[in-house]
Amino acid sequence: MKQSYLRDIFDLKRRVTNLEEKQNASCGAPQPSMVGKDCQVVSILFHSDCLELFDKGEKNDGVYRILPDDGYPFDVYCDMTNGGWTVMQRRKDGSVSFKRTWTEYAQGFGDLEGDFWVGLNQIHRLTKDSNQIYILLQQYDGKWLFTHYRDFTVNNAATA
Repeated sequence: MKQSYLRDIFDLKRRVTNLEEKQNASCGAPQPSMVGKDCQVVSILFHSDCLELFDKGEKNDGVYRILPDDGYPFDVYCDMTNGGWTVMQRRKDGSVSFKRTWTEYAQGFGDLEGDFWVGLNQIHRLTKDSNQIYILLQQYDGKWLFTHYRDFTVNNAATA
């Protein structure tokens, strides 16, 4: 049963990727507002963030494709164990250097399954209408620290 379920998920992901590639070839970057014979986008395939996925029944931590606004979809890591949080940064094993340029911090870098920074551009898109942020840090001695802000936004580069 589980293998059949996983096969269906991989098939759906493959189909979505094929649709995106076809649209990119004929229309450029996906834009849900595009309307036309060759440029329609099926934006209902994407959820706006990890919390929406969680609320719809997704309970497994992992990488998901989201569409928080009228831009293009992008992948994020979702922490479903703790209630559907979109992870912005993770330092898992030190395999990715965080000594980067401004451009790299704007675009994001790393591996969503390991060490990564999701990117200021994506964080802006996720928080431009205000959102919550929960910061959880583990010290080298294993002690956990956290803070929670209920009103959090990141402006785009043009307003900085």
